[in-house]
Amino acid sequence: ELPGIAISLGMKRPLIVTDQGIAKLDFMRHIVDGLASANLAAAVSGRTIGNPVGQHVRDSLADYKKHAADGIIAIGGGAALDVGKAVAVVATNPGDILEYDAMSKSCRPINTPLPPVITVPTTAGTGSEIGRSSVISDDKTHAKKIIFGGTLMPKYVVADPDLTIGLPAMVTATTGFDALTHNVEAFLSKGFHPICDGIALEGLYLISKYLRVAVKQPKSLDARS
Repeated sequence: ELPGIAISLGMKRPLIVTDQGIAKLDFMRHIVDGLASANLAAAVSGRTIGNPVGQHVRDSLADYKKHAADGIIAIGGGAALDVGKAVAVVATNPGDILEYDAMSKSCRPINTPLPPVITVPTTAGTGSEIGRSSVISDDKTHAKKIIFGGTLMPKYVVADPDLTIGLPAMVTATTGFDALTHNVEAFLSKGFHPICDGIALEGLYLISKYLRVAVKQPKSLDARS
């Protein structure tokens, strides 16, 4: 479905933003070939490793400009997705990505519309694929900077459980606990909202029922879903 979604958003030259590990996997070539068959000239930027820092965004932005890209397909875990959204910010807005720290009094405003972003999560933990923020760490201090704005929300999410089948058991477990923690935090938050509580409780129920299965039976699509 990815080529059709990209075309619907007006993309002709998408940049695939991912991490160094995923950039080398076979399924990435399959995705690039699928886009090419729909006359979409895609390039792959696999700059991210570990928690994303400013330089990852700068390097990916350089790839975006070199490719003359007109949209972003971010594929991977939370780090790659955060970098993809951050690149969208600085692709059309001036300055360095760390100048958009929402907690800073001198935070730059995001005034210019962003290029379209499609996210394709390969883990089930961070929720970055649908969030309105991007967490990028300072290169020197490693302090986390939160880039926030309604326009950061991706236009489409392709959540395919098949892409999580190859996750090692430890990564499946830890990203599952990440999701568990998000749901606990949402339910215990002082900012009460009944819909948020309902989502949090359902998330806790699903994780309690399926996370062990996903770890022990990694090819179970029901559990992965």
